Amino acid sequence: MTEAKKRVVSVGIISATLFAVLALCMLTLTNVVRASQYAISSDEIVDFTPMNQENEQVAYLTDGDFLPSSRTAYGQILKDITASKSKISLNYDGAVMTFDRGVWAHATSNVDFDLRPYHDEYDYLLFYVGLNRTANASGNVKFTVYTSTADSITSAGADVWQVLPELDGEVITVSSGAKYLKIDIRNINYIRLYANSNGSNSNDHAVYGDLKLVKEGYGANDVLLPTVEQLDQRIQDKFGNLNLDDLEKNPDYQVNVLRRTLIGRMTRTTIASFLHESAANCEVFNWFYNNLEVLKLYVNGGKISTLGTYARSLEVLAELYNTYKDDLNDNTPLQTTQGTRGDLYLRMMVTLSLTHAEHIRLWVRDRVVTADGQVVTGEDPNSANISRPVDRYKVYKRMYLAGKLNTKIFEQLEVEEMRYVMAALTGDDETEWLHDYLEYNNRSPYSWPAMPYASAGYWHLEDYADENQENITQQYRLDGRVLGLGDYKITNEKYQPHIWMILKWGGVCWQISNTGQNMMSSFGIPSTTLGQRPDHVAYANYSLQENGNAIWSLTNNVYGWTTTDFVGYDGLYSYRYSNAPMRHMNDWGFFYDSRSYVYKYNGTYLLLAQAAINDYENYLKAHELTLLAETYAGNLDKQEEIYNRALEVQSINLDAWLGLIQVYKTRYAGDDVSSEVADQAYLGLARRITEAYRLYPVPMYDMLRWFSGEIESPGIQAAVLMMQTRTLQDAIGLTANDTPQYSAQVLMARHLLGIIDSQVATFSFDGEDAGKIKLNQRFEGAAWDYSLDGGKTWSSGENRDQWIASNEYKLSDAEIDRITAEENIMIHLSGVPWNEENFYTIDITEQTLPTTLYANDWENHVIGVTDIMEWRLNDNDAWTSYRESAPQRIGDVTVQVRAGRTGTKLASEPAAFTFTADTDSAERKYLPIAHIDLAGFSSEALGAGKNGNAAYAIDGNINTRWHSAWNGSDTQKYIIFKFDHNVYLTGMDYKPTDGANGRILEGRIETSFDGENWQEIGRVTWADNAEWKSCDFEATDAVRYVRITGERTHGNFISAAMFNFYEDSTKSGHPSAAIGYSTTEVTTKDVVAHFIKPSDDVVITNNGGSDTYVFKDNGTFIFEFEVNGVKAQAVAKVDWIDREAPTGRIEFYCAGSNEQTSCGPENGKTNHAIEARLVVTNEKDEVTVLNNGHSNVEPDIQTLSMDDQQNRDTFVFTFLRNGVFTFLAQDKAGNVGRIEATVDWIDMAAPKTVIEYSTKDETNGPVVARLVKVVADDSIGDGRGEIEGESEYFVPIEKELYDANGLQYNEDFIVMNNNGSSEYTFTKNGEFAFQYRDEAGNTAVALAKVDWIKEKVDEEKPSLPNTPDSPNVPTTPDVPSLPDVPVNPGTPDGSDGSDGNVSGGDSSSGNNGSTGDNISSVVGLPEGTKVENQKLPLTTTLANKFGTQSEYFRLSFVDADGNTTGVAPESITMTVSSTKKLVNIYRVKADGTTEAVQYEQVDGTHVLIKNPVAGDYLFEYEKTNQKDDNQQSPDVTEGKLPDTGTGLNLWWLVGGGVIVIGLIAGGMMANNRRR
Repeated sequence: MTEAKKRVVSVGIISATLFAVLALCMLTLTNVVRASQYAISSDEIVDFTPMNQENEQVAYLTDGDFLPSSRTAYGQILKDITASKSKISLNYDGAVMTFDRGVWAHATSNVDFDLRPYHDEYDYLLFYVGLNRTANASGNVKFTVYTSTADSITSAGADVWQVLPELDGEVITVSSGAKYLKIDIRNINYIRLYANSNGSNSNDHAVYGDLKLVKEGYGANDVLLPTVEQLDQRIQDKFGNLNLDDLEKNPDYQVNVLRRTLIGRMTRTTIASFLHESAANCEVFNWFYNNLEVLKLYVNGGKISTLGTYARSLEVLAELYNTYKDDLNDNTPLQTTQGTRGDLYLRMMVTLSLTHAEHIRLWVRDRVVTADGQVVTGEDPNSANISRPVDRYKVYKRMYLAGKLNTKIFEQLEVEEMRYVMAALTGDDETEWLHDYLEYNNRSPYSWPAMPYASAGYWHLEDYADENQENITQQYRLDGRVLGLGDYKITNEKYQPHIWMILKWGGVCWQISNTGQNMMSSFGIPSTTLGQRPDHVAYANYSLQENGNAIWSLTNNVYGWTTTDFVGYDGLYSYRYSNAPMRHMNDWGFFYDSRSYVYKYNGTYLLLAQAAINDYENYLKAHELTLLAETYAGNLDKQEEIYNRALEVQSINLDAWLGLIQVYKTRYAGDDVSSEVADQAYLGLARRITEAYRLYPVPMYDMLRWFSGEIESPGIQAAVLMMQTRTLQDAIGLTANDTPQYSAQVLMARHLLGIIDSQVATFSFDGEDAGKIKLNQRFEGAAWDYSLDGGKTWSSGENRDQWIASNEYKLSDAEIDRITAEENIMIHLSGVPWNEENFYTIDITEQTLPTTLYANDWENHVIGVTDIMEWRLNDNDAWTSYRESAPQRIGDVTVQVRAGRTGTKLASEPAAFTFTADTDSAERKYLPIAHIDLAGFSSEALGAGKNGNAAYAIDGNINTRWHSAWNGSDTQKYIIFKFDHNVYLTGMDYKPTDGANGRILEGRIETSFDGENWQEIGRVTWADNAEWKSCDFEATDAVRYVRITGERTHGNFISAAMFNFYEDSTKSGHPSAAIGYSTTEVTTKDVVAHFIKPSDDVVITNNGGSDTYVFKDNGTFIFEFEVNGVKAQAVAKVDWIDREAPTGRIEFYCAGSNEQTSCGPENGKTNHAIEARLVVTNEKDEVTVLNNGHSNVEPDIQTLSMDDQQNRDTFVFTFLRNGVFTFLAQDKAGNVGRIEATVDWIDMAAPKTVIEYSTKDETNGPVVARLVKVVADDSIGDGRGEIEGESEYFVPIEKELYDANGLQYNEDFIVMNNNGSSEYTFTKNGEFAFQYRDEAGNTAVALAKVDWIKEKVDEEKPSLPNTPDSPNVPTTPDVPSLPDVPVNPGTPDGSDGSDGNVSGGDSSSGNNGSTGDNISSVVGLPEGTKVENQKLPLTTTLANKFGTQSEYFRLSFVDADGNTTGVAPESITMTVSSTKKLVNIYRVKADGTTEAVQYEQVDGTHVLIKNPVAGDYLFEYEKTNQKDDNQQSPDVTEGKLPDTGTGLNLWWLVGGGVIVIGLIAGGMMANNRRR
């Protein structure tokens, strides 16, 4: 090395050293600052070691046996476990306690113990008594404890027992909680624990937890652990005089508040039990209890799930601390945020102690084999699908260090957020495998799970078969060690499903969403499944915005946030709802109850909780203040002060609001507070809540409902309602500038406005209550007044006192005329202040005239008017409703038309329509459309939005149009009209549509008298524009029909806005008249027809001379009239009254199929989800389904679930289980029909079977195992428990019976193996698995096992004489290695090289005598056909896989000429080796893969193969113990990846410098980590 290089290296070393020293100093300084932040004074330090001293040693009664006198009326008495193999668990002291020790004894029972052996060492018996938490509400038991001092109780009578006063017949239920007993046993010889069923013994799961024997002085040091009450007093005494700002900076105050919460949640009993267990637990708890940082993380990380226990939480924390505590000292800075790896590892530990307080495992259940051979849902305690906290920590740490997680997200997760990663329902190694598998396939964690949509199971034997494991492991990349990806290998233990199986077989909504959630967690990204009623599961994904704030988006979203709830899938049967079993973030979210007291769809609480966590520093301060408030129980003033301070810190903190509401409800519930004072207080509270939660509609709505029932004043009630309504209306206008999750909040606000009754008062200009202001009935008895001028003046009506006392008041005509859209109608209720926020506004709006009105000058009528419209001829005329009459046109006139007042709408501005005097000649007289009817057409464009009805061509309105079929299939392009009298046609007008499509360019006009025989009367050629077209004809003979045909049109269509026809009236002599209608829109109301007089000479001779006729229903009415003595008729026809609701039929299809596959009941049972499609049957064109689907998909969704998410077909409902769904279908007229879709043939459960044996006694002969179904009646009950999930439109159906494992009673089955036979004959001991399915395709396995056949023993042979010892054989020199050649080359028959052939016959054929042939008989091979059997050399691959003892054959079937034939026999019996044990038989496929062959072992040397196929077969024999030199195990060190290190060079120094700088910066920011 040159001197220059030496100097460079020296400088580098010195620089690196200086950097390291500087970094050490900075980290030390950082740690000092950090230590001061969390440092508590010495008098707050508690050492719990004395709680596990020598006198704390214990024993348990269950270490020994209970006495033979013990009895139970149901099942067995069990030690340390329940009947369901779980731990004993009890509700006690407000918490759930689980016990490793104890007794299960279903009532009625008595459990007797002999205490004498314990007298020398122990003084007391401690235990808990109650009902195990598996019991439901029906369980109740009378418990009594008896003791005896007798020397023996075996022959003594009942008087030997004395009742223990502490427990004498007390009734205990699950809800009442367990009882704790401490019994002095020094003078007691026997104890009896007696449980009486107290009537019915349903769910009388009597248990005794612990049964612990202890010495005198046990628990004497428990005083080290204070009670909640003692801590309350300490906090108040020591810190009560400090102001709240000072408290936030005081570590001693913080640690006491957090300890108080910790003990309150865990219970002192649980903690004491943990400390008594071991000295190591005391060490862990010393670290936990005296470490303010850990307490903050744990307590502020939220409560455990309702399915978990704090005893388990402590166990997990201890296990993690004892295993990985050195990780907490890792000061390596984080990559993307402030803090160190030690900080991250601590959060991981705390998170796991909270998530794994409950049982975490893969969401698909394992299966186990029961005693009767049934393969049922269950769990092997050693299953890899169970998550173990130490393993999960190890996996995530490994993935984090390998850069596999989304580092930017994972490093900044708070405990509350990280819980949505660590609680993922999957096995531990499976997490890393899934990450690597997704990366290999270029799949993002946010992508849609790549799996088939199918109702699937995951217990297919092929997935667990040993011979398939090599291919499966390679295909799905299950061995991370071999691939160099990680320290994992997914092993496919029988009946333990894995995610790769789910990706292979697919699933429906809940499987898709759970898989999606697993994908997110495999990248360290929070995610959670969420329910969407009535029967769907979506999932929510976490992501970061550029500003570091987190948001959540729905995936697999069908119904939107409006039906999203924190509910889960029970993993056994079907998706099911209950009172929010899944935990909410921050524990925020109201629970739905049967009274609908609060809003049930509470999924958007997740968005509120995340918003609070995004402001984490203030969330911590506010949350800890709410914890402080709990210490002042009963001191309402102090609590109110604290809660208000918390809300100053974080205005959306739900805990603070709920605490404050409870303070109000307590304070104002007393008789000493007037209702007026209380109501005013609640009004102020409501105002604050609506202001704070303007961005969060659902929490606002829930909180107001929680206390609004306490308000007595109708005025205050109305004021609160108005605040709520205004807040929701404002929320509809939210944008991204207000909140990143605005779309979900807008959706919820709209939804809430649609379900709440927000009206304080109503008003209508027309109808039964025309002119009346009416209060909502909920405010009955309220005093009120109103304003018509925007609140300037108020009125209580004529001759009234200050207030209107009744619920309604009719305005005068003058007052009604004063109402304007600018000033509305305002209502004010007494009892609330006179300000605008307390004025209820009835919104008055102005109508607008539709643009489709048309003044048809030929008809002398405004076409398109409705019955709410009015007309007049002059400005000074009164307005007349079209319902009453229509204007009669005489000469030139202008008609003013407006939309009249209706509901809360004012009349519109009028529009003027000008009519002119008729100028038609008698020879070309306009023929009114009342005399013309539509008789035929080539096609029309029907359906919603198409509006191409042929009737529009003759409706007299140019704003409508006839259009032929939109698909261009109409090649005839014609329309036919019929006249109601003989017409001498002289002319025609044609109005083309504004749109070019279909305009007639060249046409033919024909007439007919009978509609059969046609005569052409003219041809036209017109320009391609929208101008009116006309044509004239020489007067025809009398005709009744006219047909217009478009011979050349614009495009492949024909269209028309209007046709007019003219006649020679001098020849017809038939006067004509027009008819007008009060409305021509589809309506449910009556329609009024108006006869339009063509002249003053017209006299109506029927209908009482009236020119109006009211249609109550569709039909025709003929106006008869005379003109100068000439009689005529005009027909009024109405066919648009529609009072019939839509009807329909239901078509059923299999969900998820690419083609529409029928899944109706005629196809039998199915295990598919079923799509029910509504088909409207009563010719309704425009029908809308009101209750199936969502109006919006949130625009912030990152990945939509399916391509059609935004275009959900509301006419299709997907059944995931049996039930009845009611479609609400509304037509254009507003009629609503209820059409039920009923599905009761979905079957997701396999049949319940049992295996019966021909004998179970020891035997020398064969044993027949028979698989039979289990029959049961209703008395057996339903293993599913209560069926839930009913909603307003969906009612589940459950008519079958199931056992506790979800198997269905009374169901037939089909055996899939064993040639379809349900019987299997054992000729020797062994096992056989029946694979079977039901009609729907659900599969199951039942294992038959026989071990009572007496095996044959060879007769003893005479002893041979001893053989003299042989001399030692000389050592043979090593033989050089030979090249790789096939193993066992052999000749085809094993001896002489000839093929072993067997010829076919009528039934069977014997061996042909060929030497070495291993075919002994063939059945079912046609005459002249033979079997060729060739022995093949065993390849190295097969030898390595199945052993060199295996044999390899090729079977082929040939005809007499030696040609291969496709004919195969029914069965072949083959000879197997008598010196080797046959393991299995496989068929070797062309690609080298193998599949097992079903065969029967006839005897020790023969096997029977049924329905064989030509091909290669491998007979696997048991391997010998010699080592195969060809097989070498890779040198893999567990948990380590290959070493890829390189030598040290100068770049390491540079890199070291950069790292040191990073360490310095990271250390300086360590105290301000959050975003």
